[in-house]
Amino acid sequence: MKKNEAFPGNIKRYLVLFLVCSFFFYLIIPSTSQANPAIIPSDDFEVGGLIPGNFSHNLELVYAFVLLDIDATEYNKYFDVDFDGTYQIYNPNETVSYYIAAPFTGAYEGLEETLVVLVNDEEIDCELVYLNETDLIEWNEYFWGYYFTRIFAICEITFEAETQTSISFNWEARMEKEHDLALIYYDVGTGRSWNGGVTERVQFKIHGKQPSAYTGAPKSQNETLCDMSRFWGGKIYTWHWENQIIQDNVVGVNYDYEILKNTTLAIVLPSTFGSFLFIILVSVSYIYKRKKVILK
Repeated sequence: MKKNEAFPGNIKRYLVLFLVCSFFFYLIIPSTSQANPAIIPSDDFEVGGLIPGNFSHNLELVYAFVLLDIDATEYNKYFDVDFDGTYQIYNPNETVSYYIAAPFTGAYEGLEETLVVLVNDEEIDCELVYLNETDLIEWNEYFWGYYFTRIFAICEITFEAETQTSISFNWEARMEKEHDLALIYYDVGTGRSWNGGVTERVQFKIHGKQPSAYTGAPKSQNETLCDMSRFWGGKIYTWHWENQIIQDNVVGVNYDYEILKNTTLAIVLPSTFGSFLFIILVSVSYIYKRKKVILK
């Protein structure tokens, strides 16, 4: 009987050890919500809407649809981006020819080689010009972070009287990951450079790793809300404006690698430790049953 009474004491010691180990482990799990963010260098990958030259005009950007198809499966190394932007512009007056620009920012490897500009489904020539902070001052009311050097794809386009003209920009490029924060944004503030309200839809279709944050999240303030939907392999982030003056400057997503790393650890470590504890409990139960059989 003494042997039978002594064994539960061993079980108690096992349980005490188990609780102490569990408490200690959860103390050391990294928490993204209890640490102040650090200021770190960032790469700002940005694409922009369509803007006319800085002059008085009557052109109206009646509709715009922009899709950034982003492959983030290798987000620790690079992002592959396919850009497709289509803009419908209405000219209510006589026929005119203007220079129109589409601005892009960031380390877009391959953009120059793959850029295609179509006007009413016909390809036209386009000149790429790099503009720095001084050159961009006259457009600063339309841009977030206008001090970043931008690539302007500049085209001369004829707008027929009382006619709607379709302009599209398409390219494929790779953006290398260099720092611990990557911002992939789209300039929507350029919509304010056109007359009247704008109906616009911007979509980020992201394959693979999803961002740590995005503009227009439910907790965001003074930003157009983002709608999210799922597809096989990722999510689509959508912002939409209906015949209105767009007050936002940019929309887009953030990849904060510190947050992503801590989030991954917070998911993987508890599950790994849970499996380890399960094995311990099964082993203890097995030992207890085995000793109980022997004592009999």
